[in-house]
Amino acid sequence: YETLIEALGMVREYDAILDTHQIMLQLNIIPSYKYYDQLISILTKETPSESVKQFLGTLPTEMSRFKIENVEQLILKILF
Repeated sequence: YETLIEALGMVREYDAILDTHQIMLQLNIIPSYKYYDQLISILTKETPSESVKQFLGTLPTEMSRFKIENVEQLILKILF
């Protein structure tokens, strides 16, 4: 039971992080490479939830929109 509650808490935490990220984008705050690097590190500490997987799937497009280079390095970080 406690493990289930902890897991649900983690999913909610990750969803809150992604919600905050979306708000930041709506406010036209342009993220940096370092921001994405740290965000990916946080979101991939545990097995990714569906919302995290969706976010990671759209990451290259989002980063190219902001003209952030080295997307490949972040993708490799996710894979390994």
